Amino acid sequence: MNRHDRRADKKGSLYVGKSIRHEGSPCLGCGKILDAGTGIGHRKKPHPGAISICLACGHIQAYGAGLKFRELNDEEILAIAGDKKILTIVQAAGYTREFSDKGGYPYYQWKRR
Repeated sequence: MNRHDRRADKKGSLYVGKSIRHEGSPCLGCGKILDAGTGIGHRKKPHPGAISICLACGHIQAYGAGLKFRELNDEEILAIAGDKKILTIVQAAGYTREFSDKGGYPYYQWKRR
């Protein structure tokens, strides 16, 4: 665990790692092609078995072989049920969609300032 992860654990906030680009794979919920992943609470790159949440629709899925998405199995569902990090990210995805629906910039048009 690095110093950023320890700080996130102590304060209860979520450390956001660097986004990593990968070959696109369609979200299993909405079909949008997702071609990047960002570690939340850690600095790991996307890998088979890692959980992914689509910011376009909020669907929770896992990376499978070749970083293609697959549905969660029963063990994974039980492991993440009620996880505060997951719930926070799903909630943030909802705010992103709501902001976009009200005339704000869609999340894919946000630019660095």
